[in-house]
Amino acid sequence: MEELSEALRAVERELNLARKAYRASVFLYWAWAMPGVYLLAQILSKYAGIGEESAIQWLSLGAVIGFIAEERKAFRKVIQLEKALGRVEKNTQGIHPRTGYRVAPLGPDCQHVC
Repeated sequence: MEELSEALRAVERELNLARKAYRASVFLYWAWAMPGVYLLAQILSKYAGIGEESAIQWLSLGAVIGFIAEERKAFRKVIQLEKALGRVEKNTQGIHPRTGYRVAPLGPDCQHVC
C-alpha cells in the first residue's frame, strides 16, 4: 500500500511540474520566437532578397502555428496525467468540445466543475 501511495505522490509531483511548465511555456516560447523571427527576417531580407515586411509576416505566422502545436502537446500531457490521477472524466454534455473532457471536482466542498 505504501508503494502505491508513493507512486501516486510521484504522479502528483509530475502533474504539478507539467502544470508549471505549461504555464511558463507561453512566456518562454515568445521570448525565444520573436527575436528569432526578427533576426531571421533580417537575414532573409539581406541575403535572399525577400522583403523584410513579408518575411516578418510569414515567419510570425509560422511562430503562431508552432506555438499552437506545442501548446496542444503540453495540454495533452496535462490531461493524461489528470486522467492517471482520476481527476478527469469523460464529458457527455459537451462542455469542453476541444478535448471532450472536464476536470472532476477536487474536494467535497467543490460545488462546480472547472
